[in-house]
Amino acid sequence: MMDMRKGFTLVEMLVVIILLPFVFVTLDGLFVTLLGEIPRSYRISQESITLQNLLEQMQRDVDEATGLPESFAGHTAGADQVLIKLPKGVVCYEKKDGKVVRRMLSAARQDANGERVWSLPQTKIQWRV
Repeated sequence: MMDMRKGFTLVEMLVVIILLPFVFVTLDGLFVTLLGEIPRSYRISQESITLQNLLEQMQRDVDEATGLPESFAGHTAGADQVLIKLPKGVVCYEKKDGKVVRRMLSAARQDANGERVWSLPQTKIQWRV
């Protein structure tokens, strides 16, 4: 009987040594793509959630609105501001530096306590009344 040793032949080892770098290069590209896309996808989903929250608040204000004034307390509706008249006062939505700020206005002053801010640096918003 012939003594059979378990192991790899020289040809098998050479094939693995030659093919392994190609496999690593392919997997490296996949990992680089995945590691870059996961944070990007997370930022996009967070901004989408923030935008949805803004739109829900605006929808509540519009549903309750009694009018859309052109100006109020030194604020003028335009490309960067929307004014919504509610039974309890006037709300001003203002786009500024990648953020949308919602504040309640009164004839004398603006109420900083009622201010809400949504950060949307990658979102382009256009008001259309």
